[in-house]
Amino acid sequence: MSLAKIASGQKVRIVSMNAGRQLTEKLASIGIFPGSQVEVVQNHLHGAFLIDCRGSRFAIGRGLAHIIRVDD
Repeated sequence: MSLAKIASGQKVRIVSMNAGRQLTEKLASIGIFPGSQVEVVQNHLHGAFLIDCRGSRFAIGRGLAHIIRVDD
């Protein structure tokens, strides 16, 4: 299931990311990689998607949230 479908307040583990090498490396540098746990802080029907990863909050685009696969 994609990260974009997870409701606010839920914690999930990242399974995979269907992204290019540069984007995958950039996400990994901030702690977002397969195996890491994130909490969805804010998921509205439109606009930015806010996640918490290891105590840091990040806003990511909805398109990026769709290519990140998670398992709850």
